[in-house]
Amino acid sequence: MRALLFACFWGIALLACGQAIGPRIQFEQPVYDFGELIQGGNVTYSFRFENVGDAPLTIQAAKTACGCDYADYPNSPVLPGAMGEIRYHYDSNRIGEFQKSITVASNDSTQPITRLTIIGKITPKGVLSFEKECVEHLLIPQGSMAPIAFPYRRLGPDAPSLVSQFQSVEVLSVIWKGVESAPELDTVFVWFDTQTLGPFSNSLTLKIESPKEPDPFTNIYGGSRAEALAPFIYLHFEGEIVGPEVSAGAGKRH
Repeated sequence: MRALLFACFWGIALLACGQAIGPRIQFEQPVYDFGELIQGGNVTYSFRFENVGDAPLTIQAAKTACGCDYADYPNSPVLPGAMGEIRYHYDSNRIGEFQKSITVASNDSTQPITRLTIIGKITPKGVLSFEKECVEHLLIPQGSMAPIAFPYRRLGPDAPSLVSQFQSVEVLSVIWKGVESAPELDTVFVWFDTQTLGPFSNSLTLKIESPKEPDPFTNIYGGSRAEALAPFIYLHFEGEIVGPEVSAGAGKRH
């Protein structure tokens, strides 16, 4: 009797182990972050998946929500143990942060619908990004020849240039200096009159000029030129001109 029961149990276990499970889809990474990208670049990503089941897997659809993106998917069944991919494409001429999704339909009975998520940010291809546009609480020794520095980064292949537009009468000169080892880095150096003791508050306005002629199409849909987004940069600095007895003890405060 005990032998008969053991035989029945073993037969049921074998039947269960040999039971077909059908197609099963398993993605390596269901969420992808593009990070920060330059406008107009190649924004594509392949979501790889494996058929971990024991029957052919068929992708029936891969739908996106709007006209700014689309997804390609395999037309042929993916065999058990084989890999496939959903290739995603996004229109990188749209400026700003984005979060999109792909709805993948398959013949996997356990999860007929799988959602993939894509996030990122598109930066205009011609833009200047200043570390600081306002410097305050400076203590400058009387007669100092040291300039105030405003570092900035030139983003993209169409990075524009700066032209002095307006400055306060105390500003004596403004120059730009690039970094040879890093062409995208520049600094605006500002010299101003430091002969008069006391508080100061100075500013200058710089106009952004693009190296290319305006493109009406891109200007309508967000603009690829820096002028369409931020035509002017306003730099401001303030503090106090101090005598030798103060500057020796205090130096600069940022």
